Amino acid sequence: MDRKQIIFLVLLIAFLGGLFLYKIAEPALFEEDEAKITEEAREILVTGDWLTLHLNLEPWFHKPPLYMWCTAVTFKLFAMNEFTARVWSAIFAIGACVATFFLGRMIFEFAVGGFSAIMLGTSLLFVCLSRAAFVDTPLTFFITLSMLFFLKAYEEKSFLLPLSALSMALAVMSKGPIGVILPGISIFVYLMFKKELGYVVRNIWQVVLSLFVFLLVATPWWIAEYLMWGKTFIGDLFGDYMVGIYTSTFQRHAGPFYFYVIVILLGMLPWSINVIAGIVNGAKKENLDKTLFLLVWAAVVFVIFSTAKTKVPGYILPIFPPLSILAAMSFDSWKTRAGRMALPVLTALMLVSVVFVIIASEFILPKFEEQYNPSRIVANEIKKDVKDWDTVKYYDYKTWFRASLVFYLERQVVHIKNAKELGKVLAGKDEAVIFTDTRAYEKIKKEIAPYVKDVKTKGEIVALIKR
Repeated sequence: MDRKQIIFLVLLIAFLGGLFLYKIAEPALFEEDEAKITEEAREILVTGDWLTLHLNLEPWFHKPPLYMWCTAVTFKLFAMNEFTARVWSAIFAIGACVATFFLGRMIFEFAVGGFSAIMLGTSLLFVCLSRAAFVDTPLTFFITLSMLFFLKAYEEKSFLLPLSALSMALAVMSKGPIGVILPGISIFVYLMFKKELGYVVRNIWQVVLSLFVFLLVATPWWIAEYLMWGKTFIGDLFGDYMVGIYTSTFQRHAGPFYFYVIVILLGMLPWSINVIAGIVNGAKKENLDKTLFLLVWAAVVFVIFSTAKTKVPGYILPIFPPLSILAAMSFDSWKTRAGRMALPVLTALMLVSVVFVIIASEFILPKFEEQYNPSRIVANEIKKDVKDWDTVKYYDYKTWFRASLVFYLERQVVHIKNAKELGKVLAGKDEAVIFTDTRAYEKIKKEIAPYVKDVKTKGEIVALIKR
């Protein structure tokens, strides 16, 4: 890299750091995944168990532990708050942009690499997820890194396949087998189209070493958990979360086949037009030599997630790096025709994301927290009424209790299974705080009024402080 490219990367990292970290600590944890991930990281320190993740002090097998391990480290070294919970997502997001820069520069040239990193880092969905503690950002980073190392190994005949395998292993430790399925199938299909499946045979020792590296990093945690928990671990992690999302609609997250078309068009704003142009231009015969790798990668991600019955916007994030490079290729072509107009247009579109982050941080999220995400507010209000010996419970939540309550109260929350059990708690001698929602409270408030000293309501959360 020359001096110009180094300066660009420094400025890019500084800009993205400001964009992703601006007031990142102010919003409360979002339900459900962010709150669960953060609480699992906190409970690593509470239980001292770095192997088996816990949620509400019970074993929780729904995701691999890499992000939680990282967060637990920042909790241990600094403080336990929203910033240290989310900062890793911002770091991984910046890493994904840098990896995309190198991919775009390698396939095309410096300008396309630079544009692609900017487009990825300022796209709407990517910005949102980079500012929250979700595992989609490390997954996207490690998949992008694995594709970069593979392409360099393939194009430059360098000994980088083991690094590609290492990146896939870390992707698996971020979000499960999808971390190797997406890049693995993409690479296989690409080699098949290139009629280069013999590449594996020609580089058999590098492939063998890569497999060894992958298994060395990706499998020990899975094996250890299986040996300790057996069918419970396999059933929860694979049955519900790894296979279940493809065979059934999980937690009512359904959608049509074209669901991710809408997500991509909205999520890539303000660059959606460039993405469409990039795909169209990239599919032209004269461009396929350079764009095939990107088109195959994007197509594999799109097909795999679109055929799953469970659809969540963040799942499709690994498609954003190849689409950003295709969009940058189209923008670079337009830049040549537009001349002096190109830089102002680029700057204006970048500022769209800056303005969005400022408006969301200053005005939208505070109002959202009060009405729809009030766990932190309620928890802080009742902490002065909760003694060390008090019991904290929850009753009749629509799906499951809010994991953020456990994080903000820093204590286990016990489930009340039915109205009969609720009556026993209220009639008992022990003090207690009982969380429920407004719908359930309306049904029981007359019967429980004699047993309740105070009621605190915020949004749909109701906190009952027992006499």
